[in-house]
Amino acid sequence: MKQSTLKELIYQYAIMKKFVADVTKSQLAKIEELLSLEPKYDQFINEFKLIIKNDVKREKLLSIFNLFKDEVDVLSIANLAIKYLKLKDLIINEKKDRNSFEVVEDIIKKSFIKAGITGPSYKLTMSYDNYSALAPYSDRAFSALMLNSHSEKETGITPGDPRNNVFQVILDESIMQSGRSNSGGDYERRIAELFEYCKLNYSLHHHEEKDQSQEHDLMINYKFKRIGVGAKRTLRERYKQYNPAEVDFSIVFTIGEDLNEAKAITITDTYNSYIFVADEIYNQAEYLQNNNKVFKVTEFSKESLDEIVGVTQ
Repeated sequence: MKQSTLKELIYQYAIMKKFVADVTKSQLAKIEELLSLEPKYDQFINEFKLIIKNDVKREKLLSIFNLFKDEVDVLSIANLAIKYLKLKDLIINEKKDRNSFEVVEDIIKKSFIKAGITGPSYKLTMSYDNYSALAPYSDRAFSALMLNSHSEKETGITPGDPRNNVFQVILDESIMQSGRSNSGGDYERRIAELFEYCKLNYSLHHHEEKDQSQEHDLMINYKFKRIGVGAKRTLRERYKQYNPAEVDFSIVFTIGEDLNEAKAITITDTYNSYIFVADEIYNQAEYLQNNNKVFKVTEFSKESLDEIVGVTQ
């Protein structure tokens, strides 16, 4: 690769990052309109100062322009960067409309249906949890597909051009960031989906009155009983925070990778709670199978709730 090409790609990446961080959409539109007039560099800078009125943000952007202006065509690359950022919004919106993980999820669902498991309880198994890690990769595959589909039309750059590769880095960073911001409540959402499938009356995030530090991630109202639910994908030491008092019954859902015998005894005996654990963990742990307060997640149903309510009545 020629050094001049590398300089162009470095500038392209830098200016896209700064446009994302320091420029509003309306300002970006004004910059794009200004660039379409093909101004001279000094003319562009004078008009640019009128668009970006924040001194700090303006100087940060101008420092990039000034650093590269004798090395690359900064204005044409800035114009291309704006086209790419508009393409990024287009691809991310398409990603929202077409969930790329559905392709992987359909494969997972079929495997559980073959095993005789229906409904969304399979989403609380270790297998699903492991495969759900493929979501970011499926998003990347989707974005690469959409870039190939749209890049030439939206930017004039043909697939395979290294400028597309630089944009793909920016696009992947945005996709990964949106994935991280949405991942926190995913396990709770899976549990809530199971409750909806079972037609249960539930609510999210309930604090006990006498001890506000004691929070139920979900609360089920079933046959005039209040059942507090803890959603602990991995237990670590957090299970010690779930010691409910102001409910009739309590349940802990967990994948169970770190559910050893001592933790199981603390939850079921000391805290008098029931555990629904991923099938894969339950099937290989005799101490869980011998504990009548521990169930596989795929066993969760109104019938299992009847059993819980009936066991302690």
